[in-house]
Amino acid sequence: MKRAIPAAIELAAMELLETAMEQPKASREEFIKNYLDAPDEVCQRALQLLTADHHSSAALRTGGAADHEYDEVLPKQIGAYRILRLLGRGGMGAVFLGERASDDFEHVVAIKVIKQALISESLIGRFRRERQILAQLNHPHIAHFYDGGETENGSPYIVMEYVDGIPVTTWIKQQNPDFDRRLRLFLQICDAVEFAHQHLVIHRDLTPSNVLVAEGDQAKLIDFGISRPQTAQGEDSAASTFSGLSLTPGFAAPERMAGVEANTLIDIFSLGSLLKALLGDEMPAELTAISEKAQEPDPAERYPTVSALKEAVIDWQEQRPVAAYSSSAWYRFRKFVRRERIIVGATAAISLALLGGIGGIGWAYNQAENARAEAEQRFRETRSIANIMMFEVYDTVNAVPGSTSARRLLAETAQKYLDTLAADPNAPDAVKLEAGLGYMRLADVIGGTGGGTLGLRDEALRNYGRSDEILTALHRANPASEANALALAELRFKRSGTMVHITEDYEAGIVFAQSIGKILDRDCADKDQCTLGRAKAFLAEGENFMWLEQPDTALANFDRALDAFRELGPAIRKTEDAIRTEAQVYRQKSKNYHFMDDKEKTVEQADIARKLLEGAIARGIASVAMERDLAGVEFMRGGTLDELGRTKEAIPALDTSYAIMQRLVAHDAQDLGSLRLLAIAGGQRALTLASAGRFGEAIENGRAMLAIRQQLSTDHPDQSGYFRDVAIQYKDLGDIYKRSGQQTEACRYFKLSVVQFEALDSRWEMSDFDRNRPYAYAQHASKNC
Repeated sequence: MKRAIPAAIELAAMELLETAMEQPKASREEFIKNYLDAPDEVCQRALQLLTADHHSSAALRTGGAADHEYDEVLPKQIGAYRILRLLGRGGMGAVFLGERASDDFEHVVAIKVIKQALISESLIGRFRRERQILAQLNHPHIAHFYDGGETENGSPYIVMEYVDGIPVTTWIKQQNPDFDRRLRLFLQICDAVEFAHQHLVIHRDLTPSNVLVAEGDQAKLIDFGISRPQTAQGEDSAASTFSGLSLTPGFAAPERMAGVEANTLIDIFSLGSLLKALLGDEMPAELTAISEKAQEPDPAERYPTVSALKEAVIDWQEQRPVAAYSSSAWYRFRKFVRRERIIVGATAAISLALLGGIGGIGWAYNQAENARAEAEQRFRETRSIANIMMFEVYDTVNAVPGSTSARRLLAETAQKYLDTLAADPNAPDAVKLEAGLGYMRLADVIGGTGGGTLGLRDEALRNYGRSDEILTALHRANPASEANALALAELRFKRSGTMVHITEDYEAGIVFAQSIGKILDRDCADKDQCTLGRAKAFLAEGENFMWLEQPDTALANFDRALDAFRELGPAIRKTEDAIRTEAQVYRQKSKNYHFMDDKEKTVEQADIARKLLEGAIARGIASVAMERDLAGVEFMRGGTLDELGRTKEAIPALDTSYAIMQRLVAHDAQDLGSLRLLAIAGGQRALTLASAGRFGEAIENGRAMLAIRQQLSTDHPDQSGYFRDVAIQYKDLGDIYKRSGQQTEACRYFKLSVVQFEALDSRWEMSDFDRNRPYAYAQHASKNC
């Protein structure tokens, strides 16, 4: 029996073959034989594929099809796109130029398709991973992901931005750009890689062939096909190790060849190689030192982050000392003289007159420069640690089951570093912006309005407030900065949400929401981000008006939010942020119709939200947050179907909602946000089970949800939301017992609900909604006992 070839070797061989196919036909075999950056077994398999019988179906399944020209019939349409022509092909598939088949708007795209002959589970998994990765990366220097799916014959495809550009090496040959243009392009590439790292994505194949240059010297990073999210220790399998190898000699970090687990430092190595490739042999010595530090064989000796590498390059641009080049006092003094030519020139005559004291001045300068360098280093370390903790390490730890204690420790440590950053009055604006964003991120994870938090709501509110102080001051000082404006707008959107879900101060929530329109009243360079920000403002304003029982005003705001979405370009509409926001608009619109007693429209709007979320998840744009959103939508839809008497439809929806939340709570039982949502979904499920006549299950489920809500309220006695949840569950249990014919128990729970609501009112003041609806219902029911 022929021994099966390991999937890892098969995929790596196909990737090597694809690279070889770019060589002249006569040179392909020699290219593979002389290739040094892959194990022998990979090279041997690639040679087998190259020389395989073109008519053998087995060869086609494993990649032999790559050795002949593209001979499949050109498809007329893929998904919603009409195919215009073939852009290129390789050993694993083809890339087509397409345009949207409908006439609603012009939209030209690149569509990447795996060849039918090569379809295997490993390749499909890789393609789906690429779709999921690309969906997270909405950045001006990363080719945008638009859509994905499978063709009629089952071949996976990805629809991406068509970059009308040329490879960076061709750009250098054709345009012979000057040194400054090349360096600007390198910094754009760094920005893209840094953004990917912040989303826990490692590119793994940063080579000149994966950098295109579009009009206006705009870099576009492409081909995330072998990218992978950074995983927990030990999760990098042999398959991912082989498939993660860069196939361009000189650009792969040496530890990858040894099978070491991938991390962001392999991309930093490749960036060092790109810097050399871009600038050529005449690169100044200081930039050479930067490149060599990035390419250190020992990963611990490289720059720890892309930000640190960028800052070193910027130091060189601004005539500041480059630590990788030299730390001598004389070098730092020379850089100071070049940086401050005017000051030095103006004082030259005085310096000559005071020549006798120059030794003392030099000593004093050396001391001051040493102190400045040490202070800057400490500040950079603090800045880097704060960012890494909140934007890299936290999300990695969050993916590990049972990690609440570790996340709490990370959050507490990040708080200290953020406080240190914010306390420096001389910090540059870029650092202040990072501190403001850091406080916002910290507030999100310790006690924001979604699940997956640490449940520390008071601390979250304080951090949102601290973020507001910093970002508002930055916006006032520099209103022209779009980055400052977008950050402040996002912060105000989140603060408006806390007024609904934490403090129940809806008037304040409206003020926060309405402030966003003024902040974004500008001619934005990034029009889509500003438009999305305005859509969020209308969403937040509508939600607060809804809870103030002004449903018509709320509905008008939700419709304005949807109008804003229609103005967005296709790229941003495919991002997780935009999909979740649009689904949230439909979800809140559904809830608003429920308050207006229009149950049919309630279900209709919830269905739209459900399809948006399920469609995104099916395309690989999945996250815990999106699953949690889907649970909320199914909770709303199932509850309303129950009220319409469509119990058979309601139960599956509520089962879905409850199952999602059970899974998230099982992932981490200390996740208070998910635990609360589990109790909410379970409470509605209990009511619907009662509607189906399954009273025993309904009572059991209802009492279990009451126990969760009571425990949350006991553990957090100063949180009005948890206290209110208990009052709601008392009322719902009373209703279940009443429908089951157990009037005594029903009356007991209705009375408990009234007492709990009145205690809520005395401590925090009951909302008008609660006073007019659940409290009024429980009070009326208890009077009839």
